[in-house]
Amino acid sequence: MSKKQRKMQEICANMQQWTRENMHSLDIYECNYSYYDLEEKIWITLPCVYPWYREYIDKSLDHLIYHRLKPGFRYWKNTDLVYRKYKGFVNYSDEQSVYKCDLIKKNKQRYELLVLSCKHPIPVEKYAQIYQKFHQISYDAHELMLENPELIHDFRGYDIFLERKEEKSKQREANNVSKSEIFQFNGFNLNKHEIEIIEELISLMSYQEIASKHNIKVEAVYECIEHIKFKLKVSKYPDSHLFKKLRENSVLMSCINSYI
Repeated sequence: MSKKQRKMQEICANMQQWTRENMHSLDIYECNYSYYDLEEKIWITLPCVYPWYREYIDKSLDHLIYHRLKPGFRYWKNTDLVYRKYKGFVNYSDEQSVYKCDLIKKNKQRYELLVLSCKHPIPVEKYAQIYQKFHQISYDAHELMLENPELIHDFRGYDIFLERKEEKSKQREANNVSKSEIFQFNGFNLNKHEIEIIEELISLMSYQEIASKHNIKVEAVYECIEHIKFKLKVSKYPDSHLFKKLRENSVLMSCINSYI
């Protein structure tokens, strides 16, 4: 076994302990951190389970990261190859509940990815706690990277990432998707655009990030959210009341299921 392999096994043991100490109360049993630098074309990872890390590298699953590097909070989909490989690796049947989700932050051409495993969807009110833990593990990871440069990987999926990014940009320009589709809930309706805004709020995107994604002004995002609050009769309350109402009317679960 090489020095790098022994070091990765040590990191996995440390990540398992860190997860128990920091994530167990949030019902999260597995946690992995990765950092991607598109300028330097490198990435580093702090995995939790060494055999899965080896499987991930040996099967070139890191090449598939291109469709996951989107800022926010997202559950893995059953159709994702990496999700199917993971469930097969841990020997989970399709009937067993296992939720994998990505929490991603972006700073210019650098992405940080926190991958969480849990047996139930994570309540929205726990997102802030997870985000705080994200900052902590991010600091530890960069200290480790400075001390152990041999742990840095070449970003093997870089070219694929750029190709897919260009394809999606062209597709968005070509498709003029209608926002007029109506979704009916308990006593109120939401249109497709409003559902998208709610999904992005769940993903921990800021108002500015939402505005940039839709190529609209931040004021338009505020107006849309205020309109949703008006429909749910919580106009004068903060977003936390909005999430509570959305959860009570099964809107949150409906949005979360779109990721699963």
